[in-house]
Amino acid sequence: MRTAFRQVREVPEEEIIRAAIPAAIRWLSMDDNHDLPAGSLGNGDAAERLAERIEAGCDSELRDDLIHFLIRVG
Repeated sequence: MRTAFRQVREVPEEEIIRAAIPAAIRWLSMDDNHDLPAGSLGNGDAAERLAERIEAGCDSELRDDLIHFLIRVG
């Protein structure tokens, strides 16, 4: 894991989000060749499945994963 981050310049949040969108679209569209373990969902499908789980009622295990790991890593 990466550690010892240091800020080298200030960037407005809107600029950061705009810069991240093209990469997010590529990952979610699965345009590149990504090897996934059998039985797992890839990016766009995984995002849709996550949305379905949240809409169905986000259980405490999923909520904890989102709060303490997934969102921070993303």
